[in-house]
Amino acid sequence: MPSLSELEDNGTGYLEYLRIAAPVAALIGVAILYHSAGTASWSRTLAEWLRDLAASAIAPFPIGVYLMADGWLGLRRATAAARWPSAKGRIESSSIRRSYASPARCYYAPVVSYRYAVADRAFDGHAFQSVGTAYSSQAEAQAIVDRYPAGAEVTVHYDPQRPWIGMLDLGNRAARRRMLIGAACLAAPFIFATLAAWHNSFF
Repeated sequence: MPSLSELEDNGTGYLEYLRIAAPVAALIGVAILYHSAGTASWSRTLAEWLRDLAASAIAPFPIGVYLMADGWLGLRRATAAARWPSAKGRIESSSIRRSYASPARCYYAPVVSYRYAVADRAFDGHAFQSVGTAYSSQAEAQAIVDRYPAGAEVTVHYDPQRPWIGMLDLGNRAARRRMLIGAACLAAPFIFATLAAWHNSFF
C-alpha cells in the first residue's frame, strides 16, 4: 500500500483541489454578483439582468465549474497516461452501480476493479478511464462492463512515478464530454437572463 505522503501526491497533486475550490469560488462569485446588482450604480435594465443572472446561476455555476475542472483534470491525466508504461493485469470484478438524481431519473456507473503488478509489487486499480462516468442509459454502462468481464486479461497503463495509479482506457472522450456539459451549465444562466431581459423590454 502507498504511504500517506504518496496518496497526497497522487494524480495531478494539488490541482485535484480544483474540484472543491472552483464550485466554492463560483458560489462566492454569484453572491457578489447578486449584491452588486442591488448596490452598484447600474442602469435599471442592467441591474435586473445581473439579478436574474445571479438568481438563475446559484446551482448551474457551481455544477458547471466543477464539471469543467474535473474534465480538464481528466484531459491532463489522459494526455499523461498516453506516455505511461504498461503492465499485464486481470479484471477482478465488473458491475453497474445505480444512483438516482430523482425518483424518476436513474444513472448507471460501470465499476471495474483490476489487479496488476509492477516490479513484483501488486496493485489494485479501479480507474478504467481518466474520469468517472455515469450514463443515463443502462446499455451504455453495460457495454463497458461487457468490455471488461471478470477474469479477463487486460493491459494496465500506470504512472511510472506512482505505479499504484493505473488506467485501462487511454481515451479522453469522457473528459471532453464532461467539459461540454459544464460549459452548457455555465451558459444556461446567461441565456435565461438575456431572454428574461428581452421579455421585460417588450412586456
